[in-house]
Amino acid sequence: MEGEVSFRIQVALRSILVSEKVQLRDFMEGRSDGKEEQSPVDMILRRILHEKINVCERTLNEDWKDCIESNFIRRLWGAELRVAQVALEQLMDVM
Repeated sequence: MEGEVSFRIQVALRSILVSEKVQLRDFMEGRSDGKEEQSPVDMILRRILHEKINVCERTLNEDWKDCIESNFIRRLWGAELRVAQVALEQLMDVM
């Protein structure tokens, strides 16, 4: 699904939050749905996505007229911005 946060990112964020490796392993192996940690994971993810959106917007607002690859750079940063916005919207819909 477009904008869906990957399982790898979910695992990485949980590795920061959980105190027991067993708890993380259970999530990774599908023995736990991870609902217990989901709220703090979502909070961290929202902060990361807001920052990503800010970086993308600042970069897109820079003056690229002296750069030969300006169109390519703008398309890449625009795509990054859209991915972050969709992921954030989907995260906010879950709340």
